[in-house]
Amino acid sequence: MKKIKRIMALLLVFVLVLSATACGAPKSSSNFAASSAADSPRESGEISYDAATAEQAVAMDGAPEANKSAAAPNNILPDSSRKLIRRVYLDVETLDFDNLSAKIEQQIAALGGYIEQSEISGNSYRSESKRYSHIVARIPKAKVDGFIGTVGEIGNITNKQDSVEDVTLQYVDVESRKKSLKIEQERLLVLLAKAEKLEDIIQLEQRLSQVRYELENYESQLRTYDNQVDYSTVTLDIREVQRVTPAEQKTMWSRMKTGFSETILDIKEGCKNFAVWFVVNLPYIVIWAVLITVVVIVLRKVNRLAMGDKPKAKRLTWRKDAETDEIAKNDKNEDK
Repeated sequence: MKKIKRIMALLLVFVLVLSATACGAPKSSSNFAASSAADSPRESGEISYDAATAEQAVAMDGAPEANKSAAAPNNILPDSSRKLIRRVYLDVETLDFDNLSAKIEQQIAALGGYIEQSEISGNSYRSESKRYSHIVARIPKAKVDGFIGTVGEIGNITNKQDSVEDVTLQYVDVESRKKSLKIEQERLLVLLAKAEKLEDIIQLEQRLSQVRYELENYESQLRTYDNQVDYSTVTLDIREVQRVTPAEQKTMWSRMKTGFSETILDIKEGCKNFAVWFVVNLPYIVIWAVLITVVVIVLRKVNRLAMGDKPKAKRLTWRKDAETDEIAKNDKNEDK
């Protein structure tokens, strides 16, 4: 019995050892297959490029920077790193149009800015309107306030509008996309250097041209943002006037005085304009006066002629009636 038990125990141990070795064999074979499959492309030297997978990989590489920029709220960014576009609009009155225009152009050049657009209208031969100027200037952002103060000293600012646009998020977004495309471009160049098949080379070059085109667009956007941020836009509408708009006056007496003086000035200006109009149009007035006089004289003559024929006709009829009466009387006398 003891021998039988020992034999059974040995058999059980042998079966357990066989089962353990059988379970471990598939794992080792599968691991070997996986490692051989992973090493096979490297050993064969073939290069395969998938644009979608490459973009995903580049996006994962650029994701940390983009997430950092997106995660940083606006209030954490310092003012120096913000991308702010400032636009200022000014309505200006002046009594001396030429002097003001020249001083503004000199001030723009002295501050290191430039005129983006300029337009002058008015003061034509047939127009009584005053001159008007529209100027769009680009001034360095650090010198805009000084320029506005200078314009207020040499002219009368009647309207001022100031606006600021924050493009920090757009700028960071474009910058992160540009970095991601640069990384992808470097990887494409490495793959292109190792490529041997014609299909792979054509595919890589097509993707490279697309990446370079997108990079140029993003670089152009960044340059535009930088220019708009570094140089603020100041728009000036300059009008030539005969009298400058006075400051707001609150007392009733000052308002009455200002209104009365403006009325007197308007009357004087109206008389001047009428005198100028009369002198300018005097030749036309003389021609029309002569024509009207001739027409009146002709009409009077025609009327006189018409009135003169009527009495003659009446006289003829009266003579005929008198003659008939005399003939009738003579006939009666003869009968008697």
